[in-house]
Amino acid sequence: MKNITLEVLKDKFRNQSAIAEQLNISRQAVSKWFIVGSIPKLRQYELTELLLDNTADNKGVCVRLGI
Repeated sequence: MKNITLEVLKDKFRNQSAIAEQLNISRQAVSKWFIVGSIPKLRQYELTELLLDNTADNKGVCVRLGI
């Protein structure tokens, strides 16, 4: 599994709140990833699944997530 970087998240989501909303976690938790410079492994897995599910619909991540 390829790791998702913070740069990818910046490209795919409009802001940290949008990331938090999609994962059903607090905005503060996502903010901490950007402060420490890494995404926890469990969240990496969840983001990979989220992004793959959205691109498999042939609608693109931004359209599916309403971004």
